Amino acid sequence: MEKVTEQAVAEHRDVLKGLDAHITRLTRREDELFKRMERGQRRDEAQAVFDALTEAKERRQRVEKERQEEAAAFEHLLSQNRPAVLPGTRAANKGKRQDGPLQPFLTDVMDLSLDEDDEEPVKREAFPPTERNVAKSTTASGGRQLQRIRKKAQLPGEGLVPTPKADSPTTYGARNYPPVAKTHPTLITNPTAGGAVELRCPYCKTNMHKSGIRLLDGVNGFSLHLNSTHKALRPPGDRFSHKQTFELCSYRTVPQDVVDAIQGGDLRANVVKKVYPQVGP
Repeated sequence: MEKVTEQAVAEHRDVLKGLDAHITRLTRREDELFKRMERGQRRDEAQAVFDALTEAKERRQRVEKERQEEAAAFEHLLSQNRPAVLPGTRAANKGKRQDGPLQPFLTDVMDLSLDEDDEEPVKREAFPPTERNVAKSTTASGGRQLQRIRKKAQLPGEGLVPTPKADSPTTYGARNYPPVAKTHPTLITNPTAGGAVELRCPYCKTNMHKSGIRLLDGVNGFSLHLNSTHKALRPPGDRFSHKQTFELCSYRTVPQDVVDAIQGGDLRANVVKKVYPQVGP
């Protein structure tokens, strides 16, 4: 990476950190004013507190919007530093000794539907044997007929997304590793001892979603990150399970008294540091 680009990355990160601190300060100010309103005031004092609360909220929303714009610019900068040649292609491997044939690109269902933006991997809809035969016979005549068959097969009252069974690894695996609170999605309840475990990616050291706006959402979010960004580290067709994700991404332990404070509403008991993805050369 050129020096100018490194400086630009550092500047973006400094701006994001400053905006995060500003948002935290305004949020704390809102909490203080809201508690003052709850305690009760004289009518004139209550109006003054309400006006101050409204102003703090509007300022926070403006700063959050500014942070979103800055994060989008940062993401655009990161995308410019990604290599144009995909790893695994002949161009990327040119000049390197090949001990065996090139591995084909994976086009299985999970890889095609997996995206870090999704909360969970997309599960393809399965047809009963009779409906599968009808669908095959109508595919050649056009996609609209197949679409009508799928709509007819759906019973009234059913949702568009199928409910996973009890043995589905996409949701029930993640339920074994619940976050201590929605406000701290990277702090996972320790399944073998008290307290919690903070998660970070062992490869790029991040705990942030690729958008740079929010933290990864629990074990499921880290699993999606690994399978999307670092899937080349697994054998072809293999995936990072939730158990493997928890073991790999365990960064540090958090004492039980801190967890109790977080669950009691003290959000400042443990402020999770936001670590942005490291930019490669």
